[in-house]
Amino acid sequence: MSVMVGTEPRPVPAPLPGLWTFWADRYVSPGVFEPVGPLQATSFNCIRRLSGFGTGDIIIVTETASLTRAELLRLWGWRLWAYYGDPPRPVWCGMPNGITDDGRAVISFTLAEVTGYLRKRQWDLAGSYGTLVGSPATHRRYDQVEQVNIARDLAAPVADVGVAITTSPGPGFPRDRSMAFLEGESRGQLLVNLAGVIEGPEWRTNYYTGNDGLPRAELAIAYPRVGSDLPGLGATVPGTAVDYTLKWDADEFRTRTYAVGEAPESVDGVEQPKISHMTDRPQAGFPRLDEVDDWPGVTVMSTLQERAETSATIYATPTLDASVNVPAIQPPYGTYGPGDTVHLLITGPLQPDGFEIEGRLTELSVNARESRCGWTVSVTEPPGQPRQTLTQQLADLRRLATGVFRWGAAPA
Repeated sequence: MSVMVGTEPRPVPAPLPGLWTFWADRYVSPGVFEPVGPLQATSFNCIRRLSGFGTGDIIIVTETASLTRAELLRLWGWRLWAYYGDPPRPVWCGMPNGITDDGRAVISFTLAEVTGYLRKRQWDLAGSYGTLVGSPATHRRYDQVEQVNIARDLAAPVADVGVAITTSPGPGFPRDRSMAFLEGESRGQLLVNLAGVIEGPEWRTNYYTGNDGLPRAELAIAYPRVGSDLPGLGATVPGTAVDYTLKWDADEFRTRTYAVGEAPESVDGVEQPKISHMTDRPQAGFPRLDEVDDWPGVTVMSTLQERAETSATIYATPTLDASVNVPAIQPPYGTYGPGDTVHLLITGPLQPDGFEIEGRLTELSVNARESRCGWTVSVTEPPGQPRQTLTQQLADLRRLATGVFRWGAAPA
């Protein structure tokens, strides 16, 4: 028995309403992309993050695509530019990393924000600020090197996908780091780790139009912060915001923090013990609350101490995350970004007299069809780590297996 697939025509969903337009360009060579043309979409969602990598998804009408079908199938081979507003301005750029084809006249793509390319690149000693230790197959060490320069070394490959890097070290903050050949899950994760300590650098992706009229993406790395601290960006519930959610989480709340790293390299053939550090911060009115943080790959004591002090500071109280949905046109999406300070005034059942929050935008999620922009606001700096999902736990197991294969030990 045979089954015929796709013989019945299916209606094409209506194109997106409002002020959204989409364009594509194709990869030619490292840092070089060739403009192609417009794409018609029936759905688009995207996420931008502070010191993190965004994601997106889009449904494209195949018959109107300026890319050929063969080109559409080239995952990581082209970029999608999303424009919003009047006049239109680039607000997001991503590269396809997944396709769903269910026989309709449209194709669904999942997208990685263009800087997420760093998750596809490994630490292979490229960079100019560290000092090679031993042979090129060992590791690079940074001794009291400005942290923004370390971050720039980690992020250098974004130039291959047409992203410029700008740095602003501010007053400066030198750090010690030691990174082995192929350390960590990816350069992207190493960059996240560097940003995730107290007084660490921050980064976000900015979008703008160049003098030649073409869209541009920029990875901005800065200390002490990226984003604007100017007043004026805010939402009121009820009022401009559509809805809100407040979450207090004491899962990581602690008064004592143990940080455990990896054993340094052997000395004269003698194996060294794992390094560890304890930070004790008792609080009146609470019993002792212990947490142990494992930091595979950390072999420098000063780095481990930074991680312990960071966790002890972040989780000295239960974390509070607030999320609100606001219209994409009020304030206009594209005029603000992750890292900007936002002021929320919320009136609800638990806050009948009004509850005010001033924090940082750590994530922006956009639903183009509903013309909504979701704000995630954190009053904790740097943003607290969310609980691991099952997918993340499985990813950790995969990395562990990779580490055992490569080095016979836990992965860096």
